[in-house]
Amino acid sequence: MPPAQHIEDSAVAAWDAMRLHGIAPTPRNFEIWYAHCAGDKPGLSTRIAAMIAAGQPFSAAILDELYRSFLATEIDFAALRDGTRDIQLVAREIVDRVNRTRTEAAVYGRSLATWAVDLREAPNLEMLKSATMALAQETARASERSLTLEQQLQHSVQRIEVLEQQLASAEDAATTDALTGVANRKHFDAALARAAGDAELHPVSLLMLDIDHFKNFNDSHGHVAGDQVLRLVAKALVAEIKGRDIVARYGGEEFAVILPQTRLEAAAVVGEHIRASLEQRSVVVTRTGRKLGIVTASVGVAQYRPEEAVIDFVDRADAALYAAKHAGRNRVELAPVHAAFEVYEAAVP
Repeated sequence: MPPAQHIEDSAVAAWDAMRLHGIAPTPRNFEIWYAHCAGDKPGLSTRIAAMIAAGQPFSAAILDELYRSFLATEIDFAALRDGTRDIQLVAREIVDRVNRTRTEAAVYGRSLATWAVDLREAPNLEMLKSATMALAQETARASERSLTLEQQLQHSVQRIEVLEQQLASAEDAATTDALTGVANRKHFDAALARAAGDAELHPVSLLMLDIDHFKNFNDSHGHVAGDQVLRLVAKALVAEIKGRDIVARYGGEEFAVILPQTRLEAAAVVGEHIRASLEQRSVVVTRTGRKLGIVTASVGVAQYRPEEAVIDFVDRADAALYAAKHAGRNRVELAPVHAAFEVYEAAVP
């Protein structure tokens, strides 16, 4: 089917499905159903099909959760940066082309001027001389116009370079935790939604990690030392990941690691490596060299389930994390079959 026809058919199918299920025709709802009807998000389609089969209504809350889980993403700064780079290359090519054109025009102008001088000696060709002189003058003016255009284009290239730097800074500010240098919560939410959307083709696992007794450490040694612990943990996490894995500061002293193309057992191994690496590290006062103690962490591990809401995926990993704390801390626990987040949270002081 031609792409245009596919788009039209998917749009019609989306509107029909929304009417069938009594869904308000808002732009966000249309985006959900268009992605489903076009087959762009297998995970979304699986979830919708399961809800229809079960006779579940598509409430506003459910639709909002579907959008956040499968479609909501942060601004793609990398794409914008690539776009400005392409524009910059095109602009430079135009500058080069104008340079060549101006050089050729200058040569042509000198030839015409020489020809005009020669013709000046032939009175019977007065009209031809006049025309030739006019052509030479016009060529000179064209060369000047080309020079002006070249300068304008060079200025545009410089502006594009500045824009590229601004975009790089904006990307860093929008996606990075200022204290630790790893991904921030916004970046994590968008990356996890994308990974979950691909989970039908590739498994994805999640580690949730919490620093043990961090509040006590902060109270005893101050926030500066606490910040040092957070940076130390972030560095240890980054050292243990590779490829497409993403480390994020989830909030406070809690970190998350997204492991695309990783099953539960392999993710548990990564979690154990992280836990073991951390307990080998000590927090040291840089100025005095005094050791403040070792850092340990509790880790929860979960693998994404087909048709699962992303928030439920995170809750299961979090439940495993609190199970690790409940079992004595400084350990790795796999997500239980049934999440018991509230029980674990209440049991750990």
